[in-house]
Amino acid sequence: MKYTKIGVVCIRSTLAVDDKTLNKSCDEFLGRLSKMGGFEFVKQNSSLMNVFFVQTGGSEIFFREVYAHYAEPYLIIARRENNSLAASLEIVTFLQNQGKKAVLLFGDDQKIVDQLTKYARFYYAKKRLSTMRLGVIGKPSDWLIASNVNWGEVKRKWGTTILEVSYDDLLKFIKKGNAKEDDPEVQEFIAKGGKLKDVLFSLNIERALKRIAVAYSLDGFTLRCFDLVTKFKQTSCLGFGMLNDMGVLSGCEGDVPALLTMAIIYCLYETPSFMANPSDIDIGNSNVTYAHCTCPLSMCESYHLDTHFESHGGIGIAGTFKHEQVTAVKLHPNLGKLLTYEGNIISTPFHQNMCRTQIDVHFDTDISKMIETPFGNHLVFMYGHHQEELQEFFEYLA
Repeated sequence: MKYTKIGVVCIRSTLAVDDKTLNKSCDEFLGRLSKMGGFEFVKQNSSLMNVFFVQTGGSEIFFREVYAHYAEPYLIIARRENNSLAASLEIVTFLQNQGKKAVLLFGDDQKIVDQLTKYARFYYAKKRLSTMRLGVIGKPSDWLIASNVNWGEVKRKWGTTILEVSYDDLLKFIKKGNAKEDDPEVQEFIAKGGKLKDVLFSLNIERALKRIAVAYSLDGFTLRCFDLVTKFKQTSCLGFGMLNDMGVLSGCEGDVPALLTMAIIYCLYETPSFMANPSDIDIGNSNVTYAHCTCPLSMCESYHLDTHFESHGGIGIAGTFKHEQVTAVKLHPNLGKLLTYEGNIISTPFHQNMCRTQIDVHFDTDISKMIETPFGNHLVFMYGHHQEELQEFFEYLA
């Protein structure tokens, strides 16, 4: 994140207030960090990420006088000179004794830059999450009996707004759909195996969902999607795959914890993610097969269009994933824990008795807790190994 503005609160002892040599060395230090990390250090501001630059020993008393005006976590930069480190350790201990979050940024210039870069990403991801508006179109599916979330608590903890969206509005927009046979998208999806009537209806659903997002100013939504199956014998699977690639978070079945998990991933990494449920599990070998009938098309090496698994109608996406590292993530419905596992996709099978996009994942650790203490039935996958950073970010959010 280049040229990120970071507010700096500089503190030093009264004995060093007019020390011009110290002024020069501190300015040079911040200048090096700025150049290496692409930061713009500015005067502290409540709308910015702020750090405390402890320039000398004896700064502790001044920190105590001002820290309450700033939000957690407290990021403390220390140098090797002028007893800066000693004062910083006292400050960190002072904060931790109060149960407050404090992070000491110390080491060579590159290490401090790396730490600042990470916390700048955390700060802006949290800020983005706090402004998100997420919709629940219809109610969560009836079978999600363990996935209730307190929407007010989400707002209180993170600032994220969750609102109910009328299913009637969705149906109204679907009826206004105008997908035509000669649309380039239609021909593209027919070439992928879709039947004309199913492709047209799927695109009308996708466009309706896009209009819903605009009408309600939504950054994403989760949909009680099986109602479309029972009413029209059609699905939202293709629309979800397209919208997730556009940055409109689209979750299945009204699963709010899964949608919030997708939001956390998107805010931090700006990447779509794959929501799926386990179909088979081998605890002894740490292998699990996951499947769903939708996935972001950009996550696939290739894909074709099949029917939706449960209804054997409409459209389901049968995607082939890269055989790469993945992180599986799921927020607990009580918002208190984030489940994370790292592994590798070892194959992308195609079994007729499962949802159409399927991945076999070998996890790096014991997976007994997936069975013993599951967080509902869905997990959310992203490429890469991000377990440690996601847990750090979740602590940052708390």
